[in-house]
Amino acid sequence: MRQTLLCVYSLLGFVLPLSAQVASSPANADEFVQNLKAAAANSFIEKAYLHFDRACYNAGDTMYFKAYLTTGEKHEPSKVSGVLHVDLISDRDSIIQSILLQTQNGTAAGDFALPAYFQKGNYRVRAYTNWMRNYRDNNFFYRTIPVNSTISAAKPQNAGGKPDMQFFAEAGVFVAGIPTRFAFKAVADNGLGIDVHGVVVDNNDVVVAKLRSAHLGMGQFYLTAIAGKTYRAKLNFADGSSSTVDLLKPVANGIAMTVNNSDSAKFSVDINTTKAYYLENKNKNISVVISAAGIVKTVKTALDNQIIGFDMPKKDFPSGLTTVILFGPDEMEVGERMLFINGNDGLNIDLRTDKQIYQSGEKVTLNVNVKQNTGSSERGSFSAAVVNEDEDPCKDMATDNILSYLLLSSDIRGYIEQPGYYFEKNNADTRNNLDLFLLTQGYKGLVKTQIEKPAANNYQPESNLQLKGKLATKAGKPIANEKVSVLTDANQSAQATTDKDGNFVFDNVSFNNGSKFIFNVENKSIRKNAMVTIEKTYNPAPVSPTREPVQVVDRSNYSSTGNNVAVNLAMSKPGKRKAGASYHTTSLIGAGNADQVVFRKDIPSATSLSQGLQNIIRGVDFINGQAFLRTGGVVANGNYVREPMMVVVDGLLGQGGSIDNVMIQDVDNIEILKGTNAAIYGMGAGAGVIIINTRQGAEAEPISQEMAPGIISVTPQGYYNARSFYNPVYQPSFAINKSKRPTILWKSNIATDSGGGASFSFNNAVPGNYRVILEGINNNGRLGRVVYRYTVK
Repeated sequence: MRQTLLCVYSLLGFVLPLSAQVASSPANADEFVQNLKAAAANSFIEKAYLHFDRACYNAGDTMYFKAYLTTGEKHEPSKVSGVLHVDLISDRDSIIQSILLQTQNGTAAGDFALPAYFQKGNYRVRAYTNWMRNYRDNNFFYRTIPVNSTISAAKPQNAGGKPDMQFFAEAGVFVAGIPTRFAFKAVADNGLGIDVHGVVVDNNDVVVAKLRSAHLGMGQFYLTAIAGKTYRAKLNFADGSSSTVDLLKPVANGIAMTVNNSDSAKFSVDINTTKAYYLENKNKNISVVISAAGIVKTVKTALDNQIIGFDMPKKDFPSGLTTVILFGPDEMEVGERMLFINGNDGLNIDLRTDKQIYQSGEKVTLNVNVKQNTGSSERGSFSAAVVNEDEDPCKDMATDNILSYLLLSSDIRGYIEQPGYYFEKNNADTRNNLDLFLLTQGYKGLVKTQIEKPAANNYQPESNLQLKGKLATKAGKPIANEKVSVLTDANQSAQATTDKDGNFVFDNVSFNNGSKFIFNVENKSIRKNAMVTIEKTYNPAPVSPTREPVQVVDRSNYSSTGNNVAVNLAMSKPGKRKAGASYHTTSLIGAGNADQVVFRKDIPSATSLSQGLQNIIRGVDFINGQAFLRTGGVVANGNYVREPMMVVVDGLLGQGGSIDNVMIQDVDNIEILKGTNAAIYGMGAGAGVIIINTRQGAEAEPISQEMAPGIISVTPQGYYNARSFYNPVYQPSFAINKSKRPTILWKSNIATDSGGGASFSFNNAVPGNYRVILEGINNNGRLGRVVYRYTVK
């Protein structure tokens, strides 16, 4: 019996996902709603999303991205944090490179240049704010990105080597006599979904249902259990294996809930009970709490029939996840169901060119017009990637996009296979398959819904950078209540006073990488005995290991835009670590295999790294910061030329070959590779390789260089300046570059005007089928994405 809604009320204006775990479980529906209100008043959630120019890369490429930082479930551009931390992480879970980005109205641009010798594998990029660290890394953005080609898929879910099958009763309840929808998911030993079909039989081996997967190993079937009987599934997997799995034992007496989300205008909630349960609880009150981003509705009604149902209009809810929770007559939670609502609150983006077919090298102008569904024009910030799909081996990888991440992935724990698939097209198949996904991975299984609260409150939002330091005697005793001044390379100055522990801070400062600061102890009488140390501006969060499976990419016809000569060499497997070798390294041949290793403690008093290593490293001379093997000469044009060693810092090619760009205080160890050991880095390593591994972890390390007593010069890590993407202008008299360039244009700074319009131009390259992906957000947190294609002959 479908009933009229009773006692429906709304709570608006707070931001809170229901998917996390920390707070105590509420005892009833009213207490649950009150907890939502309290949590909303005392916390906020930040999310970061990165739009990359494409899904995978080769050695020598530049990985371009734009960051979008939002606050709350309405996804408004964050005005809380102004600093975004972005890390490139190796397939060994070590940080290769870290950058700081200054966000403006919640956006920033960045990139990572991949060296030509990069070893193949699945690398990760993560992004987070200091505030996010209060929630451990639950809210960090992560993206796994194949470089050169993917390594073998990980096997985290099923170490036995056989497919795994799980069954999920809708809302977590399986009651005898009540029709129950079961969802299932089959996972192969590589962690990815696998097709499956089979039958469900009872304990008398009578077939009661048939099943077949519909998408990525997921599917559904209906079963009405008979009290006293048990059920099992007989399964056949796509890899030829088979198995038998027992289903959950049905409960003889109880209440169950189903939700139908197939209608675009509404979703329907049906509550069904057994006869005995109904008679025991007749006319008692039950409650259904429906919660989405910033909105909570409660439906209360008397249990005056075995079957109760109602419809809820979707127009009352924003796009994204909605949770429906049933509280029984005893006011305890008895069922929970998550569904996705595709609302009418996104941005409509019209992206077009003047024609669909172009000639090689011909200029293209893309015109953008952005409106809300109400028809009003929208100002917003967008990014666009133009890619030749014929040269992109990862064109079919359905990775997260701005819609799938902010509306789905960021609130679902665990690995999601091809999340972007659910948002590429809005049709019956994608909607039904998304519902299957939520019936499996969005299932909590009668665990009390809990409200996300910080694991700690140790990390405050960073509106800008800070310069922190300490003033102490040379014996290490803090010096309190003394003034320390700072002078920037732009002749700006400021002053701070030390606290009782000798600490001082210059707050809310903005500077880029390479900026120099001079710190000065104002009291001249204490300078000779004073020592100033400055903390690092960036101490990365610990890296959590990953064992996520990754799609295998066919790269047989793909060549890099960078130096291919070194790529094949870099594909060699690193050597095994020698016994007793346990130091931190980014060397491609592993710890313990270098010709010589020098540790930080071995160069305690040098003023520069090259000076400290001059007489320590065997067979190497240092000239103006560059390292030369004494036997490292080559013959060029008939002349003997001495070639500098390749410099690698934390896995990346050093700038200019000088090792003095690295502060001594940042160094953990230096490794020297010669001859065959250096060959893994390619032809450019013929004169040897010097690998500098810097300190890792969260502890602060002074990065000061004393100029005179009480005066130090410091070049701390500042904001990263993103590279400009180069798009050549082809003239009719010049031949077009025939090299394969998957990304033809990357543009991170597209801003629409008050009329919602923007345009940008670029030149095409070689013939092919081209794809344009434009994503972005407006000032009110409305999201938009569009894919456009054209052809070059």
